[in-house]
Amino acid sequence: MIAPRDVFSDVVNRNYGRSDLMALDRVKSANPEVTSIDKLRVGQRLKLPALEPASLVEQTDSARYRVHVMTVTDAQTPGVQKLKSLAAKRGRQVHVVPITLTQREPAYRVLVGDFADRAGAEAFYRDLRLPNPVSN
Repeated sequence: MIAPRDVFSDVVNRNYGRSDLMALDRVKSANPEVTSIDKLRVGQRLKLPALEPASLVEQTDSARYRVHVMTVTDAQTPGVQKLKSLAAKRGRQVHVVPITLTQREPAYRVLVGDFADRAGAEAFYRDLRLPNPVSN
């Protein structure tokens, strides 16, 4: 429950031990009533989703799958460019989707996709994150 003077990033950090953009994005996405991470209401309850490969995979309209790999404030960051190169080598597409985290600066969700099944998307994420992490 949100207490007076609680800050969104502090709540996320308290619950996950981190408050990077991806964690902030995932929590905000799970709470559509939060229009900006800059504004919380005292007494508000936040849903806190799991931050594991299975929870980062989403199904597209075409019954394919894509995985949320990172969230960034600059779509041209070297981490995104590195990911695009790596994904292309593996025959995957990178989708950079504008999102609203705060009212002050843009943010982008970076998804890698077109997997035939959920397991393939999860495996891609695990392979990417463990041996060859992409910084965000």
